[in-house]
Amino acid sequence: MCLRFRGSVLLMMRLFGARVASALPLALAGLLLLGLLAVDRLYPRPAMTGDGDMALPSEASPPPELSQGSILVGELVYKEHCAACHGANLEGQPNWKKAGADGKFPSPPHDDSGHTWHHPDDVLKQIILNGGNGNPDAKTNMPAFRGKLTPIQVDGVLDYFKSTWSQQNRDYQWRMTVSGGSMQSVSPP
Repeated sequence: MCLRFRGSVLLMMRLFGARVASALPLALAGLLLLGLLAVDRLYPRPAMTGDGDMALPSEASPPPELSQGSILVGELVYKEHCAACHGANLEGQPNWKKAGADGKFPSPPHDDSGHTWHHPDDVLKQIILNGGNGNPDAKTNMPAFRGKLTPIQVDGVLDYFKSTWSQQNRDYQWRMTVSGGSMQSVSPP
């Protein structure tokens, strides 16, 4: 086996587990996808104004376009690590706003019916990486994924969520992200 190919298979095993690595065509497609995502992350396309100048993000700017590759990675990661608790269709568990008998809250939805879009990206990443609701004393069963998911996978999961939100909720979440979550005076749509 060629050393490059073997290294690629080992990378796929580390990123997605042994099951994916055993499927050669899927592994090669995944490598191509990761390569494209890496190029997209290393050389992002800057937003441009109408006169050709680069635009800086502002509360009034629209959210950036989501990468289809990132959405696909996010959907695969979600199905592997998240769907068992948060639902196959991002619907969450029933009565997610009410603590159970154990004092813990059920897993919330990540579609428009939930509150994920109320939070900036940094808060959502901390929840995914640290578990709970970002607070170690949180009354939730959310596990920590730090060391288990790569930054590309975490970004992909967020892009997958965002791809299902209404434009109004997507705009609101983007404003929360660029303002650093300091939009206390702005009520959600």
